[in-house]
Amino acid sequence: MRSNKVQRGDYSLNRVCYQSLLIVLWLFAISLEGFSIFHSPVWHESSQLLAGLNIWRFQRFDTQEVNPPLVRSVVSLPIVLLSPNLDERKFNRPPVQRDEFARGIEFLNDNKENARFFFTVSRFTGLVFLVIAFLTCFHFSQITFGIISTWVALPLFCFSPYILGHGATIMPDVPSAAFAIASVYFFWKWLKRPEMLESFIAGIILGLTELTKFTLLIFYPMFIVMWLIYRLPEIKTLTKKYWFQQVKQMAV
Repeated sequence: MRSNKVQRGDYSLNRVCYQSLLIVLWLFAISLEGFSIFHSPVWHESSQLLAGLNIWRFQRFDTQEVNPPLVRSVVSLPIVLLSPNLDERKFNRPPVQRDEFARGIEFLNDNKENARFFFTVSRFTGLVFLVIAFLTCFHFSQITFGIISTWVALPLFCFSPYILGHGATIMPDVPSAAFAIASVYFFWKWLKRPEMLESFIAGIILGLTELTKFTLLIFYPMFIVMWLIYRLPEIKTLTKKYWFQQVKQMAV
């Protein structure tokens, strides 16, 4: 009995040490991104920020129509409180061949003194998506394959050149990756526990995922295929009533 208690105590201690080290790892990755937010903005960021501001100020969604508005709405929210110079009359013209880039340059010219500060604040706000990605990777890998597996998943994500490069911008690439991971995680939870509450939560997360990038529309057919494959080994033992409940929950 005493030996078992000692072993359980050692396991708990090791678990705490692993988790603490992973938190340090994540803080280091966030600090790298935090350093990068002070760098000059990339070409697309001006149009993204302007499109988000137009949503809050003028309730207009026609400045940047290539991807859904969730990310730019979030990162531009604190900038609205800083009262940037915006003139809606400049946008009352039909968009021609990705006209949002020209509009973004006009926005920079109208806010020359504060433009760099605006980008810094909006980039800092965008770090919340990295937090979502870290927490999901950490929890998903841990409950699936154990605490040791997080030492594979988290470094691959946090120190991926793509994450380090794009994570400090206000572009939708990293946020869409973060929500994609979260969406798969909550869909997996529903597969493991097929109840209406689980399907509702998975549906909400999937909806937020679709609001980050149009590429993730693939999740709709993909999740249906995943669901059918997961249930295929049980197809002969499941009742019609059970399948009807499953279809209802999938619809949710």
